[in-house]
Amino acid sequence: MTRPVANITHHSIMYAPKCLVIVSRQDYIDTFRNCLGIIYTVWVENMEVPLETLVGNLLGCVLVPPAGGPQVRFSIGANDRQALQPPAAPPLPVTQTSIHMLLRLLGIHNAVTLWCAVMSEHKVLLVSLAAARLAGACRALAALMFPFRYAHVYIPLLPAGLAEVLATPTPFLIGVHSSLKEEVPELLDVIVADLDVGSLQVPASVNVPRPSTRLLNSLQAALALVLQPELKSADCAFAPPPPTASPPHLLDKEIRAVFMRTLAELLQGYRQASGDY
Repeated sequence: MTRPVANITHHSIMYAPKCLVIVSRQDYIDTFRNCLGIIYTVWVENMEVPLETLVGNLLGCVLVPPAGGPQVRFSIGANDRQALQPPAAPPLPVTQTSIHMLLRLLGIHNAVTLWCAVMSEHKVLLVSLAAARLAGACRALAALMFPFRYAHVYIPLLPAGLAEVLATPTPFLIGVHSSLKEEVPELLDVIVADLDVGSLQVPASVNVPRPSTRLLNSLQAALALVLQPELKSADCAFAPPPPTASPPHLLDKEIRAVFMRTLAELLQGYRQASGDY
């Protein structure tokens, strides 16, 4: 069964800036970014293509095939060439540099605690002055759960005026802009991470389960070696030249590999209820 790739919400007022927002259940962020970029370029350069035509083509002419189906090539009507091909199985989440950003902002200890909180279905609230940081951090935490999927309330950027959502009794992973922090009611069961100052507040009434001491120490040590490779030779009498730091997108993959190895070790023997977690 095919289905539309996206819905577009168009909010406009005469003589006021206009905003196009793509809303979709499909995880094609790069494709959506390309489409919005094409629409913006057509508008800025006054090309002879009505914006309504581009939007209509995107909504009505682009159909996503079922998982594992053939590649679909399409154009939204501005001489562009794009393609979609859903994988046969759920792919690895695309994180680019968001996981590296999360550890850089919060530090190893706080990031690991936050990961444990999300894995154990606690309420997690992220705060930042940058919407991009909030979106990236939420995506990073959800990706670090792989092969599990986050199944609760997931709002990377909570709209203004909807602070009451934070009073929900169910677990959530929500980002809030710092300008709205004072409007957020005091919540006694919510873990709050401020991405801008690197702080993590865990209420006294909240108990975050953690892996065994051995596994936790191993995870933190492995992350330290990825982020600070010079530690491997710091105590050598004749230390070699410091290693060249990997670019952020490679560090992101290395950090993910550490968490995946930890999950694999954590879950091995689960049929025997090893009780390691």
